[in-house]
Amino acid sequence: MNNEHYDKYEALSQKIGIGALRAIIPVTKEKIRAALENGDEHLNSISLHLWDKAAGMIPKRNYCTTKEFYVSWESPFTSGVANGLSLAERVCILKHVAQYHY
Repeated sequence: MNNEHYDKYEALSQKIGIGALRAIIPVTKEKIRAALENGDEHLNSISLHLWDKAAGMIPKRNYCTTKEFYVSWESPFTSGVANGLSLAERVCILKHVAQYHY
């Protein structure tokens, strides 16, 4: 594990909110666990389209009806924390949460 990578995405995840991010992970815990157990430490066996969608590309805002979180990568939900993050960075944040907090 690259400590610099971990530290960056852990800090961003904490600022945005682990609970809110967990609510929009695009696959089940079982799929995450299976990928990790098969040596897929970067979760690349899970379709990038699913990660992109969850990271706000389509649609930009996600409302999770099964949990009480409204997740937006824009203010006011993030209080500016996620403003300026690229789609790739947002995907990395979600993958980080899936790996270490899901």
